[in-house]
Amino acid sequence: MTGDEASFGVSSYTATGGGLPKAIRGNCTHMALWRTKNTDELNLIAKEMAGEVSPEKFMEVYEYIMSDEEDKHVMMFIDLHKKDSHPSMFRRSYLDFVVM
Repeated sequence: MTGDEASFGVSSYTATGGGLPKAIRGNCTHMALWRTKNTDELNLIAKEMAGEVSPEKFMEVYEYIMSDEEDKHVMMFIDLHKKDSHPSMFRRSYLDFVVM
């Protein structure tokens, strides 16, 4: 990191005592998202990503990535400032680009 960047690890996106404040959520450039059973929170994440991708497309990619029942630790990586050479803003477990 160059000093202007920060990383946050949270187990809840919006929780009052340990989630991310809206100001941080609105300025994030990357996100790693694991499986969640909280559909309200997942819908909020999809809605807040709407400046970059429609909520419907976000949910389609999320469902595709998380449908792998074999991989208990699968993660959806979202790059909101992807390089031009990257085929997608979405990756499965960081290394595999998801193009849909």
